[in-house]
Amino acid sequence: MASNLKNFVYQNLDLIFVSLFLVFTLSMLWVPPRWDEHVYLDFYYFPLNPTGQWVPHPPLLWYLLAAFSLMPRLAILMTSVIGMLFLFYACKRLYGTKIAGLTVAILATNWLYLVLGSLVMFTDGPVTAFMTISIMSFLCWLKLSEQKFLLISGLGLALASLTKYTA
Repeated sequence: MASNLKNFVYQNLDLIFVSLFLVFTLSMLWVPPRWDEHVYLDFYYFPLNPTGQWVPHPPLLWYLLAAFSLMPRLAILMTSVIGMLFLFYACKRLYGTKIAGLTVAILATNWLYLVLGSLVMFTDGPVTAFMTISIMSFLCWLKLSEQKFLLISGLGLALASLTKYTA
C-alpha cells in the first residue's frame, strides 16, 4: 500500500501541486475583496463607459476587470493558469514531459505566485504570466527555430507592457 502511494505521488507530483494551486486560487474567487482591491474594483466601469472617459493606465487590467466584472478575480486567475499552461507546453517542447511537469509544480507551490495569481489589487500576477510566456517563447525560438515562438514572444511582451509598464 505504501509503495503504491509513493509511486502515485512520484508519478503525479506535478498534477498534485497544480491541483492544490487551483483549489486555493479558485477558493479565493468567493472571498470578499481585501485590502486595496476595492480601489481597483471601482475602476472597472471606465472601459465600459460609452462617454469615452479616461481609462487608468496601464489599460489591460482595467479591460480584463470590465470583461469579468461579475467575478473580477477570475481574470487574474485565468492569466496565471494560461501562463502555467504555456510554461508546461514550452518546457515539454524543450526538455520533455517530466521536466515540464516539475517546472509547473515548482511554480504552483510558490506561495507568492498563489497570492499574486488570484488577487485583483496586484498587476504582478498577469505581468508575471505574460513575461513568462514572452521569455519562454524566446527561448523556444532560439532552440527550436520556429517562427511562431518569436511571434508569441512579442505578443507576451506586448501584453505584459499593457499590464504593467515596468515590464
